[in-house]
Amino acid sequence: KWLIFLTLAGIVGGYLLGGPAGAFIVAVLAVLETSLSFDNAVVNATVLEHMDEKWRQRFLLWGILIAVFGMHIVFPLAIVGVVANLGPVEVLNLALFDEAQYARILTSAHHEIAAFGGSFLMMVFLKFFIDSNKDHHWLGFIEAPLTRLGRLEAAQILLALLTLLISAAYVGDTDTRSEFIVAGIWGLITYILADGLGAIMGGEPNEAGTAVVKTGFAGFMYLELL
Repeated sequence: KWLIFLTLAGIVGGYLLGGPAGAFIVAVLAVLETSLSFDNAVVNATVLEHMDEKWRQRFLLWGILIAVFGMHIVFPLAIVGVVANLGPVEVLNLALFDEAQYARILTSAHHEIAAFGGSFLMMVFLKFFIDSNKDHHWLGFIEAPLTRLGRLEAAQILLALLTLLISAAYVGDTDTRSEFIVAGIWGLITYILADGLGAIMGGEPNEAGTAVVKTGFAGFMYLELL
């Protein structure tokens, strides 16, 4: 009931700020966020199953709040602050009272955001497909060659770097291209760190060969990384 109430309150707030168009945008974003969260919900549920009730409630309250607030509010504000060299208060004022300027600054960093996020998500994609132990394929003519490629050490990083360099050739001038490449490399580094920390906090394999996620704080942090 509370979630439905908050969603409706958000739509009303969108209407008050931007009229029917604002309400429509909030409603579309609500549907989009819900649909994109299903995959996370499945993974979270498998981890929460092994956590005690205390830590389960902590994650459902604080963990989700940190993830949603951090990635949807703090992260975009931080991008604008870095690009425009502004402090937190100035960025917040810009977002609230000068949305055109805020949008212009955020859009000016589009190539860096795309490179960072694209590199990160490509590593997620390649980790699934470039796996020499993967024996079940939906699209065999695509997945089978990628599976064989998994025998090559660090194949995911190699393909991601090649894609980044090829893509950079089609990006703006020299300065923009350099920023694109640097942001993409940071995306790779962030994925490697997150994946490594996730593996450490994911626990050790049990007798059946299945990784048992650590409970308590380690499990909480594991879910935050996911």
